[in-house]
Amino acid sequence: MPLQPGDLYFNNMFNDATRILEGGLWHNVIEEAAQGHGTDLRYINDIQIVQAGLQGFVAACDFTGVQLRHVNRILNDITTVLNNVQGAVDGNADAQHDLRSAHLDIINIIQNDPVLQAASIFDGNTGFNFAPPMLGHPVNHNTPHETFAELGAIYDDAQSRMLAGPNSTGDGANKIQHDVTIVHDGLVTLMESHPELFTGLTGVHAQTIVNQLALQMNIYDGQYGTNIDAARATNDNFLDIDDIVAGDANLFNLAHQGGVDG
Repeated sequence: MPLQPGDLYFNNMFNDATRILEGGLWHNVIEEAAQGHGTDLRYINDIQIVQAGLQGFVAACDFTGVQLRHVNRILNDITTVLNNVQGAVDGNADAQHDLRSAHLDIINIIQNDPVLQAASIFDGNTGFNFAPPMLGHPVNHNTPHETFAELGAIYDDAQSRMLAGPNSTGDGANKIQHDVTIVHDGLVTLMESHPELFTGLTGVHAQTIVNQLALQMNIYDGQYGTNIDAARATNDNFLDIDDIVAGDANLFNLAHQGGVDG
């Protein structure tokens, strides 16, 4: 029978895997703070659930034509990401790049196939969600960064470059550090210039974002490649900021103004 909305019920597992990739995968032999031994194991578990679900549909002949070709391509991408998890944890640039590219390809396939995209809508979720976008041009001080939304677009550029690890786009950590610094300094200036935008709890939340960005700037100061927990701390910082903005109606609205989505 034709695929129905919700048939690709494992979309939430894949979206969880995308969040896990923020900052890069990590593994620690010492379990701390009830976080398990690493995001590598969580990522593998999420992806294997998606893999098993798709393989089950293929075995049941639920996919034909274009959708079958697309699902087989997704299964090939899944093989690629699973084969590169350990290399990504170890900081191998090629592994991080290949994992990131294959993971993003899965999202693009689903989102650009109307049948698969509709089948991935489940429990109020819009499907295999896009990752934060990377800007189409190098970020410098001429890049618009006056508004909260413009700062958010630069922040998204850093998140995108950091998906699967700091070397996943071949740019290394310098461009990411540059992005984070511009967003940190720009938000401090914006808060000082327009305090009326950041009153009450919104001000507390904005200051928390500034603090998280400062922590992130310190993580890049020689910790990647030497501190096994750098990726974990980066994941915590990025996702905390995402959740703060999503949970504060004022900040969320400020992040989507002037035709810019940050």
